[in-house]
Amino acid sequence: WLDLLKVAALGRVIATEVGTPAYLSLFPAWGVLFGIGGSMMASSAQHEPEVDVMGHRLRRLLVPLWVFGIVAVPLMLWQGWGAETDENTFYVANLVFWIFPFLDPPGSTAAVPFVGGLWYLRACLWFVLLTPLMRAGLRRSPLVAVLLPLVIVGLDVWLNWDLSSGGGTRIDQTGVE
Repeated sequence: WLDLLKVAALGRVIATEVGTPAYLSLFPAWGVLFGIGGSMMASSAQHEPEVDVMGHRLRRLLVPLWVFGIVAVPLMLWQGWGAETDENTFYVANLVFWIFPFLDPPGSTAAVPFVGGLWYLRACLWFVLLTPLMRAGLRRSPLVAVLLPLVIVGLDVWLNWDLSSGGGTRIDQTGVE
C-alpha cells in the first residue's frame, strides 16, 4: 500500500504544479513522501549496517543531481547566469552545492522552474545524514524526538529565522523570482 500512497502523493504534487484546485492541498503529499522515505530507510537499516544504507541512499540522491548539474550549470551560464541582468548572482564558490547540496543548488533566474524543486534533494540529504541521530533520539526519548523538530519549525516561523529558505535560488510564493 506504500506504492499506492506514493502514487497519490506524486499525483497531488503534479496536479498542484499544473494549477488544479486548492482542495487537493488537503492531502499532505510532501509529508507522505518524506514519511515513506523514512520508513524505507528504517526498514533497510534493520537488514543492513546503517552506514551501508546511508551510502546507498546518498548515491540514489546525489548521482542524478550531478548528472542534472553537468547539463544545467553550463546551460544556465550560456543563457546569461552571472550577467548583470540576472537577479540571481553567480558565485563560483556556490557551485559546491551542486556537488553536495547542504543548501539548495543555485541557479539563474531563467532556470527557476527547473532548479526551484531541488529543495527536496537538500531536505532528503539532511534526513539521510541525520538518520543515525534521529533513530538514537527516537529510541531514548520518543516524545522529545517527535516534538523537537516541530518546535524548531515553530520557532523558525515565529522568530522569522528563515531556516527554511535553504539558500540557492530564491522564489516567492507565486513561483516567480
